[in-house]
Amino acid sequence: MRKSIRPEISPKQFGFVPDKGTRNAIFTLSMLMERCIEIQKDLHLCFIDYSKALDKVRHVELFRMLEKLDIDGKGLRVIRNLYWDQTASVRIEGEHCDFKPIKRGVRQGCVMSPDLFNLYSEIILRNLDGISRLKINGENLNNLRYADDTVLIAESGKQLQKLLDTVVLKSQRMGLSLNVTKTECMVISKKSSNP
Repeated sequence: MRKSIRPEISPKQFGFVPDKGTRNAIFTLSMLMERCIEIQKDLHLCFIDYSKALDKVRHVELFRMLEKLDIDGKGLRVIRNLYWDQTASVRIEGEHCDFKPIKRGVRQGCVMSPDLFNLYSEIILRNLDGISRLKINGENLNNLRYADDTVLIAESGKQLQKLLDTVVLKSQRMGLSLNVTKTECMVISKKSSNP
Protein backbone atom coordinates (compact mmCIF):
# COMPACT_ATOMS: atom_id res chain seq x y z
CA MET A 1 0.00 0.00 0.00
CA ARG A 2 2.91 2.33 0.72
CA LYS A 3 3.94 2.15 -2.94
CA SER A 4 0.62 3.76 -3.83
CA ILE A 5 0.46 6.25 -0.94
CA ARG A 6 4.05 7.57 -0.86
CA PRO A 7 4.09 9.08 -4.39
CA GLU A 8 1.08 11.19 -3.35
CA ILE A 9 3.00 12.75 -0.46
CA SER A 10 4.71 16.07 -1.21
CA PRO A 11 8.50 16.38 -0.93
CA LYS A 12 7.71 19.17 1.55
CA GLN A 13 6.73 16.46 4.10
CA PHE A 14 9.68 15.38 6.26
CA GLY A 15 7.84 13.28 8.87
CA PHE A 16 7.51 9.51 8.54
CA VAL A 17 9.20 9.62 5.14
CA PRO A 18 12.28 7.48 4.34
CA ASP A 19 15.64 9.29 4.33
CA LYS A 20 14.14 12.48 5.77
CA GLY A 21 13.81 13.66 9.33
CA THR A 22 13.70 16.64 11.66
CA ARG A 23 17.30 17.56 10.85
CA ASN A 24 16.46 17.85 7.16
CA ALA A 25 13.43 20.04 7.84
CA ILE A 26 15.32 22.28 10.26
CA PHE A 27 18.28 22.57 7.85
CA THR A 28 15.98 23.47 4.93
CA LEU A 29 14.20 26.18 6.91
CA SER A 30 17.47 27.50 8.35
CA MET A 31 19.05 27.80 4.89
CA LEU A 32 15.94 29.55 3.58
CA MET A 33 16.11 32.09 6.42
CA GLU A 34 19.84 32.71 5.91
CA ARG A 35 19.40 33.23 2.18
CA CYS A 36 16.52 35.68 2.70
CA ILE A 37 18.65 37.69 5.13
CA GLU A 38 21.55 37.72 2.62
CA ILE A 39 19.39 39.14 -0.16
CA GLN A 40 17.55 41.51 2.22
CA LYS A 41 14.16 39.90 1.65
CA ASP A 42 11.57 39.52 4.41
CA LEU A 43 10.33 36.06 5.25
CA HIS A 44 7.02 35.56 7.04
CA LEU A 45 6.46 32.24 8.83
CA CYS A 46 3.53 30.70 10.67
CA PHE A 47 4.15 27.55 12.71
CA ILE A 48 0.87 25.62 12.83
CA ASP A 49 -0.06 23.02 15.40
CA TYR A 50 -3.21 20.94 15.01
CA SER A 51 -5.26 19.91 18.03
CA LYS A 52 -5.10 16.11 18.36
CA ALA A 53 -4.61 15.76 14.61
CA LEU A 54 -4.16 11.99 14.45
CA ASP A 55 -7.32 11.48 16.51
CA LYS A 56 -9.50 13.58 14.20
CA VAL A 57 -8.91 11.89 10.84
CA ARG A 58 -12.37 11.10 9.48
CA HIS A 59 -12.60 7.52 8.27
CA VAL A 60 -15.11 8.27 5.49
CA GLU A 61 -12.85 10.98 4.00
CA LEU A 62 -9.77 8.78 4.38
CA PHE A 63 -11.35 5.84 2.53
CA ARG A 64 -12.56 8.15 -0.21
CA MET A 65 -8.94 9.22 -0.75
CA LEU A 66 -7.63 5.66 -0.63
CA GLU A 67 -10.15 4.46 -3.21
CA LYS A 68 -8.84 7.08 -5.67
CA LEU A 69 -5.33 5.61 -5.40
CA ASP A 70 -4.17 2.47 -7.15
CA ILE A 71 -4.52 0.22 -4.09
CA ASP A 72 -5.72 -3.33 -4.62
CA GLY A 73 -8.93 -4.56 -3.04
CA LYS A 74 -7.07 -6.66 -0.47
CA GLY A 75 -5.17 -3.62 0.83
CA LEU A 76 -8.37 -1.60 1.16
CA ARG A 77 -10.05 -4.49 2.98
CA VAL A 78 -7.16 -4.69 5.46
CA ILE A 79 -7.45 -0.98 6.27
CA ARG A 80 -11.25 -1.17 6.44
CA ASN A 81 -11.04 -4.12 8.85
CA LEU A 82 -8.65 -2.11 11.03
CA TYR A 83 -10.76 1.04 11.07
CA TRP A 84 -14.33 0.32 9.98
CA ASP A 85 -17.03 -0.87 12.38
CA GLN A 86 -14.96 -0.20 15.49
CA THR A 87 -16.77 0.41 18.75
CA ALA A 88 -15.66 1.53 22.19
CA SER A 89 -17.09 1.62 25.65
CA VAL A 90 -16.05 3.55 28.73
CA ARG A 91 -15.77 1.78 32.07
CA ILE A 92 -16.27 3.83 35.23
CA GLU A 93 -16.03 2.04 38.58
CA GLY A 94 -16.61 -1.33 36.93
CA GLU A 95 -19.70 -0.20 34.98
CA HIS A 96 -19.61 -0.11 31.16
CA CYS A 97 -21.56 2.40 29.11
CA ASP A 98 -23.12 1.45 25.77
CA PHE A 99 -20.72 0.73 22.94
CA LYS A 100 -20.42 3.65 20.51
CA PRO A 101 -19.00 3.58 16.97
CA ILE A 102 -15.55 5.10 16.34
CA LYS A 103 -15.67 7.08 13.11
CA ARG A 104 -12.42 9.00 13.24
CA GLY A 105 -8.76 8.76 14.18
CA VAL A 106 -5.85 6.59 13.12
CA ARG A 107 -4.60 3.93 15.50
CA GLN A 108 -1.56 4.69 17.61
CA GLY A 109 1.13 2.11 17.02
CA CYS A 110 -0.31 0.97 13.68
CA VAL A 111 2.46 0.90 11.04
CA MET A 112 0.08 2.42 8.49
CA SER A 113 -1.06 5.37 10.67
CA PRO A 114 1.77 7.77 9.69
CA ASP A 115 1.21 7.13 5.98
CA LEU A 116 -2.55 7.46 6.34
CA PHE A 117 -2.22 10.75 8.21
CA ASN A 118 0.31 12.12 5.69
CA LEU A 119 -2.14 11.35 2.89
CA TYR A 120 -4.99 13.00 4.81
CA SER A 121 -3.02 16.20 5.47
CA GLU A 122 -1.70 16.23 1.90
CA ILE A 123 -5.20 16.85 0.59
CA ILE A 124 -5.50 19.95 2.80
CA LEU A 125 -2.13 21.43 1.88
CA ARG A 126 -2.43 20.83 -1.87
CA ASN A 127 -4.85 23.76 -1.84
CA LEU A 128 -1.93 26.11 -1.12
CA ASP A 129 -0.32 25.72 -4.53
CA GLY A 130 -0.03 29.07 -6.28
CA ILE A 131 -0.85 31.29 -3.27
CA SER A 132 2.70 32.29 -2.35
CA ARG A 133 5.19 33.44 -4.99
CA LEU A 134 8.34 32.36 -3.11
CA LYS A 135 10.25 30.22 -5.61
CA ILE A 136 13.28 28.05 -4.98
CA ASN A 137 14.84 26.26 -7.95
CA GLY A 138 11.71 27.12 -9.93
CA GLU A 139 9.42 25.40 -7.41
CA ASN A 140 6.80 27.27 -5.40
CA LEU A 141 7.59 26.85 -1.69
CA ASN A 142 4.91 27.90 0.76
CA ASN A 143 5.08 25.19 3.43
CA LEU A 144 7.30 22.61 5.09
CA ARG A 145 5.91 19.77 7.21
CA TYR A 146 7.02 17.31 9.81
CA ALA A 147 4.16 14.88 10.47
CA ASP A 148 1.31 17.05 11.78
CA ASP A 149 3.47 20.15 12.36
CA THR A 150 3.48 22.65 9.50
CA VAL A 151 5.25 25.92 8.81
CA LEU A 152 3.64 28.25 6.27
CA ILE A 153 6.12 30.40 4.34
CA ALA A 154 5.42 33.70 2.55
CA GLU A 155 7.13 36.89 1.40
CA SER A 156 4.57 39.20 2.99
CA GLY A 157 2.13 39.30 5.85
CA LYS A 158 -0.73 39.51 3.38
CA GLN A 159 0.37 36.34 1.57
CA LEU A 160 0.88 34.58 4.91
CA GLN A 161 -2.63 35.54 6.02
CA LYS A 162 -4.05 34.17 2.76
CA LEU A 163 -2.16 30.88 3.27
CA LEU A 164 -3.36 30.63 6.86
CA ASP A 165 -6.97 31.39 5.95
CA THR A 166 -6.88 28.66 3.29
CA VAL A 167 -5.38 26.11 5.71
CA VAL A 168 -7.92 26.93 8.42
CA LEU A 169 -10.86 26.64 6.02
CA LYS A 170 -9.70 23.38 4.38
CA SER A 171 -8.70 21.88 7.74
CA GLN A 172 -12.12 22.58 9.22
CA ARG A 173 -13.78 20.91 6.24
CA MET A 174 -11.63 17.84 6.90
CA GLY A 175 -12.40 17.83 10.63
CA LEU A 176 -9.08 19.22 11.86
CA SER A 177 -8.69 22.35 13.96
CA LEU A 178 -5.67 24.50 14.74
CA ASN A 179 -4.41 24.77 18.29
CA VAL A 180 -4.40 28.57 18.51
CA THR A 181 -2.29 28.68 21.69
CA LYS A 182 0.53 26.69 20.04
CA THR A 183 0.35 28.37 16.60
CA GLU A 184 2.97 31.11 16.28
CA CYS A 185 4.05 33.61 13.62
CA MET A 186 7.53 34.95 12.98
CA VAL A 187 9.09 37.51 10.63
CA ILE A 188 12.69 37.18 9.51
CA SER A 189 14.00 40.58 8.38
CA LYS A 190 17.22 42.55 8.25
CA LYS A 191 15.40 45.89 8.11
CA SER A 192 15.99 48.33 10.95
CA SER A 193 12.27 48.54 11.73
CA ASN A 194 10.18 45.41 12.14
CA PRO A 195 7.72 44.76 9.32
